[in-house]
Amino acid sequence: MYCSTTDQQEQYHPNKGQRSVYLGCPALGRIVSNEVSHYPGLRILWTPRWETSSIYGGSTFYAYKDLFIPLKKDYPSDLIIMRPHPLTFENALKSDAMTNSEIKEYKTQNLNAGIVFDDNASIDDTLKHVDVMITDFSSVIINAFLCGIIIIYTGKETTLTPIDTFRKIMDCSYHAENWDQVLSILNMLRNNNDPLFEQRTVLADLMRKEHIDSDKAILRDIIQDYYS
Repeated sequence: MYCSTTDQQEQYHPNKGQRSVYLGCPALGRIVSNEVSHYPGLRILWTPRWETSSIYGGSTFYAYKDLFIPLKKDYPSDLIIMRPHPLTFENALKSDAMTNSEIKEYKTQNLNAGIVFDDNASIDDTLKHVDVMITDFSSVIINAFLCGIIIIYTGKETTLTPIDTFRKIMDCSYHAENWDQVLSILNMLRNNNDPLFEQRTVLADLMRKEHIDSDKAILRDIIQDYYS
């Protein structure tokens, strides 16, 4: 097994004839730090979870979904991109939280307000054009972090023990327990005040190096393992 993190390697011990090796993650090896933005405002991406279970810290979708239109009106120069998990609206229908007509109206209202719904197949294409990501617990946090994106984490405490990689990223991220705190952090960033910049940059640089040319390293290991 070629593991994505050292934590994963420790969890998968070489039993039952399985080798577990950590040589970096090829998907992350292609990520580079974003160039400095010359956009007139903040480029904000929102990635809420699709389900509300406390196992992964719940979801802020229902709490925050109607607050981005007022944000756009207050800061029209900001670019706001919404990328709810693909199962978000499907789950809203199944749980009777929203009807089909309400979902259509919700999307239309946001589009009319100048808010974008991201439809890129790969979120890595979207992250190239983002300054700040407001997010619950998500697998794309590490991708955003390696791009140099500022993370405002809105998830609650989980019932799981986070891996070391996630804990390190969270130490370099801003945390908001409510919408007022989200707004406060955004205003701080608009004033070019980013206290975690250096800490975040150093860690992201170190983590990117772990994954560079990991595809080649894995291929070499496969060949070496075969011949040995």
